[in-house]
Amino acid sequence: MNDFIKKTGLFLITSTIVVIGFVIAIHLLIRYCSEFQLKEDYKYIVFGNSHPECAFNDNLIAEFKNLSKSGEGYFYTYHKIKEVLSNNKVNAIFLEYSNGSIQPNMDKWIWGFEKMNAYFPVHSPFMDKDDMLYLYQKNRNDFIKVLSTSTRNNLSKLVAFDYSINRRYGGYNYLIRERVKELIENEQFITNNEKEDIDISYENIMWLEKIVNYCNSKNIKIYFVRSPQHKYMNRNNERKLLKIQNTKFKNIDFLDFDDFPLNDDEYGDFGHLNYKGAEVFSIWFNDLINSGILQNADKDLFVKKEIEKARTHNT
Repeated sequence: MNDFIKKTGLFLITSTIVVIGFVIAIHLLIRYCSEFQLKEDYKYIVFGNSHPECAFNDNLIAEFKNLSKSGEGYFYTYHKIKEVLSNNKVNAIFLEYSNGSIQPNMDKWIWGFEKMNAYFPVHSPFMDKDDMLYLYQKNRNDFIKVLSTSTRNNLSKLVAFDYSINRRYGGYNYLIRERVKELIENEQFITNNEKEDIDISYENIMWLEKIVNYCNSKNIKIYFVRSPQHKYMNRNNERKLLKIQNTKFKNIDFLDFDDFPLNDDEYGDFGHLNYKGAEVFSIWFNDLINSGILQNADKDLFVKKEIEKARTHNT
């Protein structure tokens, strides 16, 4: 009986070691083989979630690449930025900083199963042990599941010799829908004079700080941007958003396009531009870059004046 127990224990230990070794080997091979060189040289890259993903049509902006991804929290954006900037020379990056970025549900965007299962496999081969431990401690039950997903997905990449940046890393989203009229008719909005939200996601802000620190360490200029939002977009945490920016990130220029003038049919919904709105905004943004906004000492005033010009032109 004791001999059977010993053999069973030895088999289990050996099997576990083999499985762990296989998982590590797959991820190390992906790390070694992957290529993050973009197909073209770009001066600027925008990162973030679905808001810039739908707003910045990089076909209309010179020397500009959109690598935003819907549903992406700052934890995964941090790793994406490290992977991309370590292999490409850019002048500056733009990073979405808007009302949704500090909401408490952003914690789930980091270690909730749905988001972790979607984004962890893309970046796990390039994470260090502290990042792995961070996710494991936040959600132990699901971490093993997403590690399994990561192993399968990365094994598929190896088999297909799929090592380059592609749509998994993000890109401009040509959004067709027009739901603003429907949402207004159904009164699916709140007024922004209601009670301000109490909680924020300190974890997401922590990873935003890490992004800023990384860019500073690499001498890469970083700008916060807020993509245009409809007037009925929830901004009940506006004071907190601006307070955080003015305290933790006071040295980061904030290019705020929240009030950029667009018609209802140029929005997909309250928070996202459709392709028509993206075209209008992207052409304007390209002109803004060409007019020297990034060299201007008072960028905030410059943006406000240019937005007012656009509003006057549209009326």
